[in-house]
Amino acid sequence: MLTGIILHRCLINQSIRYLFNMIQEKILVSLIRFLNEGSKDRRAIEYFLGRGKNIDHYLDELNLLGIYPQIENDIYSIEKIELLDKSLISEILSPLENSFQIQLMIEDIIETTSKAFSPSEIFNNRVKICLAEFQTQGRGRGKREWLSPFSSGICCSVYTQLHLKSAPLGLSVFMGVQLVNLLESIGFIGLQLKWPNDIFFNEQKLGGILIELSQNKNNDLIVNFGFGINYALPNEFRSLNATNNKPIDLKSVKNENLLSRNEITGYILKAIIVSIHEFTPDSVKEIRDHWNELDYFHDQNISVESDNEIIHGYNRGIDIDGSLLIEQGSNLRKIISGHIVH
Repeated sequence: MLTGIILHRCLINQSIRYLFNMIQEKILVSLIRFLNEGSKDRRAIEYFLGRGKNIDHYLDELNLLGIYPQIENDIYSIEKIELLDKSLISEILSPLENSFQIQLMIEDIIETTSKAFSPSEIFNNRVKICLAEFQTQGRGRGKREWLSPFSSGICCSVYTQLHLKSAPLGLSVFMGVQLVNLLESIGFIGLQLKWPNDIFFNEQKLGGILIELSQNKNNDLIVNFGFGINYALPNEFRSLNATNNKPIDLKSVKNENLLSRNEITGYILKAIIVSIHEFTPDSVKEIRDHWNELDYFHDQNISVESDNEIIHGYNRGIDIDGSLLIEQGSNLRKIISGHIVH
């Protein structure tokens, strides 16, 4: 009985902490939206937050979300951000043949978009999309952390069914090429790909892809396509500089006539949905030459980490299944999974 009481109290405490965190997150998001309207004096912020709220505490908490308020003569301001707009994004997706089967969800703060839906909910041509302004535990390949300040990037997961009988070898490589093609079509020239699925510009990381496969209740193949790309990083943001690859954003790639964050999000989602449903076992073969043109390390001496082994050799492009071809002397070695470390 005592164990049951202790367990019950623990569950109550967890629920209280969860509720408290949700309330705090809502306050912070509301404060961001308030400051995004324009500069505010301290009295206006105090009135907005309500009596008894510690204004300095909440302003400091914004830093954890990658928002850095500037203070001058007791006037507070933040860099202008563009919040996600469901109606604008949906309008871009509406011409798709299966648009009526698309469910679009936008979260202000979420642990990770990759856990927003269950694969068991996906059937036929149904598509479920989760976008987030901020992820507390965003993930890249190999459980690496994906960091992106509030409203500074495009963080999404797209869930849909693959009409294939076996695992889609090379899907990640194929999708990387399709996304670069889309970005080039709207003015972002000079992008490159790093095997298997990172997008680069001028030796800096712009975005990345994470693909996870599972099955629904009918044992159909379900893909969870995760994508993250930097749109406009704040000037004060420093955390990403600690990662292996210094980040860059779309605003730096093409500062003039930059499409809005919502427009680019819509076009990217549209390309993702179409490309996933068009993928066939021959798709990688068809884009193989183009991959070599985009390959950041093509024909270079590289090191690849695969299955806890560091493999050295010359990058000779990809095979028809998307695997990396490494030349070691007179041998050509295929790397199915892993990542380039140098």
